[in-house]
Amino acid sequence: SLAIGAIGINPRNANVMLRGTGEGYVLSPLLQNGIGVLKSIDGGLTWNATALSFPDSLDFFAALGFAWDPVDSSRVYLACTYGIFVSTDEGSNWMQTLPGVATAIAMNPQNPAILYASLQDIPPFSLGGIYRSTDNGLTWGLLNNGLPASVNVGFTSLSKKQSHLLLL
Repeated sequence: SLAIGAIGINPRNANVMLRGTGEGYVLSPLLQNGIGVLKSIDGGLTWNATALSFPDSLDFFAALGFAWDPVDSSRVYLACTYGIFVSTDEGSNWMQTLPGVATAIAMNPQNPAILYASLQDIPPFSLGGIYRSTDNGLTWGLLNNGLPASVNVGFTSLSKKQSHLLLL
């Protein structure tokens, strides 16, 4: 069996889906190692490895969240135990833009170029805290105004608030 820690569905084409393998977090004995990110272009009937893959499941890889750009559906983001990754081709190829142990990623619903990521503090591999990007995840800055110091930041989740309009 293969642990699945995150699922992403293209907001403009539901046939394009991503499965991030592995689950859990690094400091837990319950971490289920994954083999990377798998992609389907036929609504989940078949799955193929992407460029972010590992030949065996002993690499402490776990996917913890995707954020898919609703405007530019070729752009998708991944939070995983290896950091934050960006893809500009619907998840086929990936570029690491923030190293560390990322536990979550969230996109500003009003401006998809603004992203937030949480990293777990695991010296010397990861400086924990909440990070923000204003350029589609290419560069990141640590937020420290009103937040705890980055020492001993554990597994952190992020959430976005969305407005909903109910028509009767």
